[in-house]
Amino acid sequence: MSHLALRITRTQITRWLMIQLAIIVLATSVVLLLKGRFLAQSIFLGGMLSFLPQWAFARFWLRSYKASLAPRLVKMFYVGEGIKLCLIAVLFILALKYIAMNVIACFIGFMIAQIAFWIAPFF
Repeated sequence: MSHLALRITRTQITRWLMIQLAIIVLATSVVLLLKGRFLAQSIFLGGMLSFLPQWAFARFWLRSYKASLAPRLVKMFYVGEGIKLCLIAVLFILALKYIAMNVIACFIGFMIAQIAFWIAPFF
């Protein structure tokens, strides 16, 4: 893979992550103004439970993106996706166990962040 293609891919993925983060912050701000601090913190926590594994996956996959062999690239994609899903599960378990939050608001924040990442390429 050429250096130009890698740079373009990094730029696009970084842009998608920043759009996702901006939507999380916007949703948190709206909830803070309308419903208060506790629910806003829960929304933000849910958003971060989505954002942080996405960011870790992007870092992992882009590090192995220099491979010109498509099978290796696909393998690394699936390994990264598996790690991301395990990280989401562990973060949710830790958050539910150790952080006082509104679970429904946290899940809504998580879903907002997921949807934001899915629609980010359209921006």
